[in-house]
Amino acid sequence: MKPIAGLVRSTLGAIGLVTLLVAPLGCAGADEDGELVGEAAQALEEPLLVASSSTLDFGTIAHGSDVTLGVTLTNTGAGDAGFVTLAVPPDPYRTAHNPPTYLGAGNATSVTEITFAPSAIGTFARDIDVTYRGPSGLTPGVLHTLTIHVTGTAD
Repeated sequence: MKPIAGLVRSTLGAIGLVTLLVAPLGCAGADEDGELVGEAAQALEEPLLVASSSTLDFGTIAHGSDVTLGVTLTNTGAGDAGFVTLAVPPDPYRTAHNPPTYLGAGNATSVTEITFAPSAIGTFARDIDVTYRGPSGLTPGVLHTLTIHVTGTAD
């Protein structure tokens, strides 16, 4: 019987030690009042950018001409979106103005205009990647990516 009792005490002691080591790091999830803390609370404060359209279709235009379409980015998440960047593929696509670098929580929006200006004949299907980070104290948070497909044809 003594070896089993010792094993139980050792196991409970190890669990208690792990709890003491991990709880101060904010990984416990909830405090004594049931409020979320640490990583659990931060997960609920992440930004979530959505685009008004996941695809921009510029249709068919004459090469040498251009057309501009707007896409609205909205932060539907509970956290601010910072370090927002827009990776526009090379010609024939470009932005008509600088995209936002920050979108606050609570449905903040910004319209970004994308121009299709083909100088050659063909179909041009590309992806625009919008990357952003959530809040994380003094350092940038988790990197998120939103992809918008763009397509256009020049004749």
